[in-house]
Amino acid sequence: MKKPLSFVLVLAVLTTFVGCKKEAPSKPISAEFTYQYFTGTTYTFSAGINSLGATNEHVWDFGDGTTEKGTVLPTHTYAASGTYTVKHKVYSVDGMDVATQELTVGSGGGGGGNFAVPYSITDIVINQYPTTKPGGGLWDPGTISTGPDVKFQICASNGAVLASTTSWEPTSLPESYMVTPFNVMLTANVAYTIKAFDDDFIQGTADEPMGSILFKLSDFMPTASSRPTSAQISGNGFVLTIKVQWL
Repeated sequence: MKKPLSFVLVLAVLTTFVGCKKEAPSKPISAEFTYQYFTGTTYTFSAGINSLGATNEHVWDFGDGTTEKGTVLPTHTYAASGTYTVKHKVYSVDGMDVATQELTVGSGGGGGGNFAVPYSITDIVINQYPTTKPGGGLWDPGTISTGPDVKFQICASNGAVLASTTSWEPTSLPESYMVTPFNVMLTANVAYTIKAFDDDFIQGTADEPMGSILFKLSDFMPTASSRPTSAQISGNGFVLTIKVQWL
């Protein structure tokens, strides 16, 4: 017995819709990276957030004949001063990408340990943050949001709060937080601490400590004339960029 034409058409349409699965677009892989001066002729490198992935392979070429694999935060010491071409390659299931930057290495002994130069911090940018508490669990368990409402404080060595930011939940990275007051004078060869808090008092606990990072801006000044406009610091699950204004 022949099936009615209308039945055949309906079956064909259903088959088309059931068999067609829409794939979510994949995010392009990017090998972008940053570097910062550490001490002497040693530099640290950091893979950008768009290069991260559980199965991605990272290959670093530091330009002096030395390579390193399998890390997103390598540290490398150069044997001599000079200009080096640093390459970062990332291999993923979606393909490969490579990023290149030139790095000029001084004669060593840099870092500006005695550079008493005044500056201020205008913004703190979150590149990465801990999404769960150190002991496990969500920062703000609830039905509205489970992420932290992050705020920062810039503190002196005696614990005094010199400047701070307002608090909100980072929804997309990088996320920038304006520092107020933005013109507080800091000194490049003095160590300060950036403290992070979860300030969500509605769903969690107000001013719940998330971690802190101790830094000294002179560590990012390989020469006396260096005036970086930003510096990347990390610790306790955070990767931050501080934006600098020289006074």
